[in-house]
Amino acid sequence: MAANIYPVMAYQRDPLSVRYDPHAQMLITRAITAHGSGGRATARWVRGALELRHGFREDEGGRTPDERALLRALYHDPRIHKPRKSGGGPWSLQVQWTGRLNAVSMLRLRVLKDTSGARHARARRRREGSWVANDELRSGGIGSGRERFPS
Repeated sequence: MAANIYPVMAYQRDPLSVRYDPHAQMLITRAITAHGSGGRATARWVRGALELRHGFREDEGGRTPDERALLRALYHDPRIHKPRKSGGGPWSLQVQWTGRLNAVSMLRLRVLKDTSGARHARARRRREGSWVANDELRSGGIGSGRERFPS
């Protein structure tokens, strides 16, 4: 009995996102520097601009090829995408697109300490309670008299 052998292709990043690596690294470095200069708990926004060189056609998420490539480059940076135990940095990234002017997209981004998001989520869960532990938060399904959105 012969084993099915499928050729495995090596992982290759999108060439356009590779071209945006230097720009992404510069933006993340600025965001990390701004975070450190703002005091202990401040995460300051850093503004950036992106020249749209590959057209204005938007994908399903409303991003142009250049915007999508920059996002991939930002999240590919080892200070962002690798878990800390694998040698990556302690940062998570927040990106907001703020508009377009002619052939330029504007954005702002900031970095947050990777652990701060989990801390805030835990605090919120404690405040709001869990539907598993709190019977009042559960819906009983259609016809049970406990529907969330009765008709």
